Amino acid sequence: MPIIRHRDQALIQHSYRRIVARTEGATTRTVWDQTLPPAGLIPLHAHDTEETLTILTGQLTVTLDDQTTVVEGDTTVLIAPGVLHSLRTTLLHQPVCWYSCQRHRRL
Repeated sequence: MPIIRHRDQALIQHSYRRIVARTEGATTRTVWDQTLPPAGLIPLHAHDTEETLTILTGQLTVTLDDQTTVVEGDTTVLIAPGVLHSLRTTLLHQPVCWYSCQRHRRL
């Protein structure tokens, strides 16, 4: 049984790290630990796989296609494949932390 210590995983661009993927032995999923700084924005994009965002702390403004809502800790957003979405921090003084999970891309 692999035990993965998040702090041992490489931090990418000071804001996210891959927690679980093929390199850790996962066969179908990738899990990311992500932080968006105050006034942060992830522009409109889509994935070819389903994605879940589980918000841990902070408030996140999520736009899915043409629908925008604010979510906070203890909330999970389910994003269907191909749905355009963007994310931005809602509070100007507080980052947002979340886990995202996606199916591996095909090799």
